[in-house]
Amino acid sequence: MVSGRVVKMRSARADPTTGKIRWKRNDLDTRDGIAGDPMYGIIGDRKCLAVFKNGDGRYRLFDTLDGREIRSGHLPYSRSFMRFNSGRVLLYGHEEQSPQFNLQSQSVRIWDPLTDKLLLDEAIHPQFSQFRPLFDGGRQFAFVTPKKELLIVRTDTGEIQLRAPFKGDDATSAMNVFCDHDCYYVNIQKSVQAQSDLRRTTEVRDMTIPSALVEGGDLSAYDRQTDRELWHRSISKCSVIQVPEYRLPFLMCVSRRQFQPQRTNAVTMSFEAIDCKTGRTIGETHGLRLDQLSQLSYEPDENKLTISGTKDLWEIDFGPHRLPMAQDFEGFASRRELSDRFHLHDNPNAAETLPISGR
Repeated sequence: MVSGRVVKMRSARADPTTGKIRWKRNDLDTRDGIAGDPMYGIIGDRKCLAVFKNGDGRYRLFDTLDGREIRSGHLPYSRSFMRFNSGRVLLYGHEEQSPQFNLQSQSVRIWDPLTDKLLLDEAIHPQFSQFRPLFDGGRQFAFVTPKKELLIVRTDTGEIQLRAPFKGDDATSAMNVFCDHDCYYVNIQKSVQAQSDLRRTTEVRDMTIPSALVEGGDLSAYDRQTDRELWHRSISKCSVIQVPEYRLPFLMCVSRRQFQPQRTNAVTMSFEAIDCKTGRTIGETHGLRLDQLSQLSYEPDENKLTISGTKDLWEIDFGPHRLPMAQDFEGFASRRELSDRFHLHDNPNAAETLPISGR
């Protein structure tokens, strides 16, 4: 209310090529749309626009082409659950009271406003309701069902991409998920403290190369075609470089390590290559000086991966005849200089290693 008058908002559609107004509406409240919810107050695509009222679930649906109102309604979403839209399709959480157990039951839903239909409506396990990561640029979403199944779904269609047993337990404190063309990788962290060690490993958060954070704990790989678990292993905190378009045969992990007690220049950088098919460490190097990684290039014909930082450049060579026959080893490898080779843990007859060189 301003000077005794009710102020209305306008909604308009402009032609992106000419800038001309195609249509406009003057009947929106001042708290409608992005005024009430900057992130998801308006969602839509070339077919329809859903405008929500003051973040309370009420909405009005308009035709994107001519601005006519298609219908109005109410979407009972939970304010405590994140929302995410893919075009006009909205992923949201729904809560209702369970009369049997006198508890709040929660489900994840994906709603298409054009058809007013739910593309997905799945209950969430109450113990693991906080584990619901978005990944793959928001195109996919993971959560745990009451049957302790891990489900991965597409956020634009609601199609289930993976259904597998969830390996978490009462000690589970976090879950991260990432993927490439062939596999889903699920990282489960537990709140149980590891034994004290003179080496503390952390992920790398300041590099500009796309990456996925791994919080330590367990890492499992699942085949995207069959839902079958390919391997399972323990892993330290690290950042996994994400370049699925390159279809690398290994996961490229980057981490920082600090020896305790802290001392000047005690923090170093490490690389580790994990075979995508077996989960075994096929190459690693440690003791590198700290750098902010900014660029990556791949030469498939030469089987060479180049990682550039603000100080150094690293070339990782790998060939088609490498034998990823990892042998067990304890702890971390000793610190090496940049000129050392990026060693394979393989049998003595291996045809090649993964050399690393710094410039």
